[in-house]
Amino acid sequence: MIKVTADIFSGRPNPQWVVAGAEAEAALRSLSQKTTAAAAIDSGFQGLGNRGLIVEILEDQVSSEYGLPATFRLAGGGSPDESHAHEVAQRLIAVMTKKESAKHPALAAADAADGYLPLNESLKKLILTGLEARAGSVATQVAEQSGTIEEAFDISATATCWIETTSFNPGFWNDPTHIGRNNCYNYATNRRTDTFAQPGRASGHMYSHINCADVGNGAVSDGGTFSCAPDSQKPRWYMALVIAPGPGFIDYHWYRKATQGFWGHKPGGTAARNVDNAGHIVADPRTANRGPYTIFCRFMFAQKKMVVR
Repeated sequence: MIKVTADIFSGRPNPQWVVAGAEAEAALRSLSQKTTAAAAIDSGFQGLGNRGLIVEILEDQVSSEYGLPATFRLAGGGSPDESHAHEVAQRLIAVMTKKESAKHPALAAADAADGYLPLNESLKKLILTGLEARAGSVATQVAEQSGTIEEAFDISATATCWIETTSFNPGFWNDPTHIGRNNCYNYATNRRTDTFAQPGRASGHMYSHINCADVGNGAVSDGGTFSCAPDSQKPRWYMALVIAPGPGFIDYHWYRKATQGFWGHKPGGTAARNVDNAGHIVADPRTANRGPYTIFCRFMFAQKKMVVR
């Protein structure tokens, strides 16, 4: 029995399902013939967009039986045998909509109210499409576009707005105990809650749609602000919100400014970093290579009174 996570989102929770019985055995047997297809969890593409599958073996004897690690990445660009990795990944995705895969004790509560997407044919198509794009090493450069809250503006250029910054510290976020439990919203608000925080969830006003207005307003309901924050609200972290508008791939992503002048970010449950999809330092999130996150919404503040969950 194995748990599969499609590692595709940065903000919203990634889809998960369980594969058991003959389907699990066939996939593991195929991988045991070419074990190099099972890549290290921190290998391959780790930026914004489809990062392949994360596979976790749920029975202690199975890992040694098939000569595979207990947890590994498939079809994320980190294996010398990506062709075989993609073949097995497609097999695992094909069974994700089976009834026994959707609800299983090994899964976290997949509640749509918490941002999870239902395991249906539309989601399957989205994951497969992203996998094909990853196989072709498709790199999407951002198309700059303003958001729908209001026209983006640079708060840092306004003398009356003050911000606090911290030195870029990825180790705090990349600790194995916490890395998979915190996302871009945790990073941007500088709050390591281990809840894969969602804008508006703590305040009871979680976004209902993935767009600049709903996600931004969710953060405001948590205690963030679109405008300058007073000294009483130190520390006032400087954040930026972007959106992947689809069609198909719809998600949000956040950045936070560091003392060094660049911006850090954390794509979903992957490692915190200060580079974009092209490997360049993020000097300005508006002009960084953000892959499918083509809409720049605006800059915001996280402030002292902000609570996220």
